[in-house]
Formats: sequence, structure tokens, C-alpha cells
Amino acid sequence: MAKRRLSPPTRESAGHAPLWRIALLALGLALAGALQPASADPLRLGWQESWATQGQLVMGLKHSDIMERLGLDLAFVGFSYGAPLNSAAMANEVDVLLTADQPALTLLANRPGFRIVARLMHNRACLYVPPASAITALSQLAGRNVMGPVGAAAERVAITALAGAGVTTDSVRFGNLDMAQQTAFLRRSAGQSSWNGVDALYGFDPFPALFEKSDLARILACGRILSVVVASDRALERRRADVERFLTGLALSWWVYAQHPWWANAWFAAESQLEVGNAALDAAAAVEPNRAAARFEAIRLDLTGEDETMLAAAASFLRERGTLRQPLDVAALIDRSLLREALSRPDLPALARRVGPRDDPPR
Repeated sequence: MAKRRLSPPTRESAGHAPLWRIALLALGLALAGALQPASADPLRLGWQESWATQGQLVMGLKHSDIMERLGLDLAFVGFSYGAPLNSAAMANEVDVLLTADQPALTLLANRPGFRIVARLMHNRACLYVPPASAITALSQLAGRNVMGPVGAAAERVAITALAGAGVTTDSVRFGNLDMAQQTAFLRRSAGQSSWNGVDALYGFDPFPALFEKSDLARILACGRILSVVVASDRALERRRADVERFLTGLALSWWVYAQHPWWANAWFAAESQLEVGNAALDAAAAVEPNRAAARFEAIRLDLTGEDETMLAAAASFLRERGTLRQPLDVAALIDRSLLREALSRPDLPALARRVGPRDDPPR
């Protein structure tokens, strides 16, 4: 067998490579680490396909260059509303969830290892009546039929608004009607003074905004809901770097949406298959300060004391309704450490100036 000729060792092969070559190698490894996903598997993001303004943020991740610039690998797992999303989280089918306060608290009460890792947005829930209805004030809903998605945060907003107008829950006949059912229901009952015996409905945007802009409903009152980002126990334990990258991407997606609202609205309307225009989507987003941010540094994902108070009110409501068996320590459910790391990148403001739409909006 022929022997392989060995070359005499050079200065470099003997472990004395020039410093410039070592520096280039280190730079290359650093860049490779920044551009490659931290895990071979995509991070599974649970989102709600017909829910504004959350939907526009997901469109920003899907159709801009944010994911490429961050090396972020996401699998988008869509759901019709919060209950099946919670079920998927319990079954370990999603790693991160975009959800409203009540579903989040219900989930965290059942899965103690899950944590709220960021504020997602403020959004709106409303009470509304037919345009031809004689009802002009919440106080007139005593003794009436009121329906909406039972268990959703919009139910809390409706009950709180009625109580503020002196209407007790015992004096109202409540029923369950989700948002998809409401859309068909209103179209069948257009022009009537009541919706086939239903005097008022409650629901969450973009549907109240869409109903109002389409002259299918007249809004009596609206309230704010806090929505949050929740990470699973497995993601927090095994994929913290991926969750941090996602939170960086979410901040950048808010910025892309603030700069290109019509673009994000067009993508959301197309993917949700809702016949909803800019006027309704802008009305739905008007309660969220990030939508009007004039600079990236104004984007806010952290939870303030006011946000924690809103969470505590939601927890109290769920406790009174019997959904939660034990009181929840809201502060203990929040882990701010990932968000701090996600927003601590020194190059983040410069990166925000470079990100933007990748795909043309659908026509």
C-alpha cells in the first residue's frame, strides 16, 4: 500500500496561524451563528387567523424580510379563536401563543410552567345593536336578550359595561354566539330593529368595526382588552434563544406595520378571508399606541403597572365566574427576562431602519 507523503509542518499548520486569519474565522463563525436558527426545528407560533390587530403583526413576520434578517424560523399554526389555541398549547402543539388576557390566564392556571413573556397589544371589545334599534343606551338592555362569545374577554367587557350602567347580569338573558355565527346572523337580519329576537351582541375587533362600517350594527360601548405573548414551559426551558429572537421579530413587525399599515391590512384581509377594509381595521387598531409609533424606540412590548392591573381584573372576573378555582398571583406569571434580552441588541435600531415588506400586497 502506497504511503501518503507528509509535508513538513509550516508555521501555520503547527498552530501559528496569522492573527488576521484567526480574526476572520471568528467573524465568520459569529455571522453564521447570527444568521442560522438556534434550533433545527421551527418555533411553532400559535395565532388566531381572523383576529385584528394581531393578524397584521403575523403578516409582518410572514411577508417582510424580518425572519431572514434575524435567522428566525417560525411555523405559523393558525386557529379560529382562543379556546382551540389553548387546547393545542396543552397538547404541546405550539411553543408560543398570541392570545387575549382571559384565555392566557385560564391556560396559565392549568399549566403553571407557562409564562407571559411580553405584551402583544391592546385591542377592543364592544356592545352593539341593530342600526334600526330603538335602544340608544346600555341601561335599556335590562330585561333584553344579549349574546356573544361566552368565555371570551369580550364577555367581561360587556358585563362590566352593563354593570357600570346599572344593569345587573340577572336582569339580562345571555346567550352564546361566536363571531363567525354573528357575521352570518347580521347579514340575514339586516334592516331589522332586532336580530331575530336578539337585542344586542358583544364581540371583539375586527368584527364590531366591520359591522359598524358595513351599516350592520351600531356600537353602544367599547372597552379595552390586554393581549399577551405566552411561552410554553418546554420553550422556556429548551428554546429560550428562539423565543428571544421571536420577541425581537415581533417588535420589528410592529414597526413594519406602523410604517406600512395598508400593506399589512391587505395581507391580513386576504389571509383571514374577511371582507374588511382599511377603515374598519384602522378603527380596530386605534386603541393600540404602537400603531401610531413615529420611531422604532417608541414600540412597547413590556407590561406596565396598568397592564398588570388589567390582568388582575381579568383574573378576578374568572374567579367570580368559577373558571379559576384558586386566586392567581399575576406578577408571578410574567417573565420579563426574555424581552429584556430580545431588545438589548445594540444593532436593533439600525436593523429597524432596514426591515421592510418583501412581498407585494394581494390585489
